[in-house]
Amino acid sequence: NNIPVFFVTNRANSLDSAILRRTAGIYHFNRPNAEQRKEVFRRIFQENPISEAGLNKLAARTEPRQITGFDQRKHRYTYSDLIQRIAKGAIEEAVYSRQPLTFDLLDKICASTYPTPEFQED
Repeated sequence: NNIPVFFVTNRANSLDSAILRRTAGIYHFNRPNAEQRKEVFRRIFQENPISEAGLNKLAARTEPRQITGFDQRKHRYTYSDLIQRIAKGAIEEAVYSRQPLTFDLLDKICASTYPTPEFQED
């Protein structure tokens, strides 16, 4: 019986060559551009719509950033950064502080959340 196995990594160049020889397919997902980041926020908060101006501000807030302690280049946000760290963080803070989820809270979390560092192979 064939059993499908999926490997997900942000360090594809570190995979063993034997694994790569046996791979049926390799799919690379780029980090989202500004329009894709806006669409992520639009979909996550579709029940609490964000204005186009607000989406533009969030896209700008999540532009590539330098990360202290890493190289001098600017690192791009991942889809996981947007969903699991920023959106989830804003929702959790709203729940724990017993306040509604507002654009200002989401913007604050964006400002304080750095992107996952990129390595040369990204």
